[in-house]
Amino acid sequence: MTLRACPTCALTVPDGLSYCPRCRAAAEGRPYDPDEVDRHERQYVLSLVVLSLGAAAIPRLLRSRSFSPGAKVLVALLGVANTSAVVGIGYGFFWHWLPDQVARTKARLR
Repeated sequence: MTLRACPTCALTVPDGLSYCPRCRAAAEGRPYDPDEVDRHERQYVLSLVVLSLGAAAIPRLLRSRSFSPGAKVLVALLGVANTSAVVGIGYGFFWHWLPDQVARTKARLR
């Protein structure tokens, strides 16, 4: 892996990064453009909203400039569905299935 210094803040940046993690300047040596969108922004936000944080990542989604307003609504709905599924599965497991299994195990041990 080749390392180089960020042109703005001199942080050592690996070749694979398109932006400096400290100052968000373009790592390719071009001048920093605050209106330019990181090419990995869409994948990052989608993974936050849909795969990991669900509805908790919606504020980050709304700040993103790489989604159109319609796409933001769609991805936000996916995040809400993700969170609802996790809560529903957790509710079913902890309030219905698990106590039933504990009661059955206690009955077998008697």
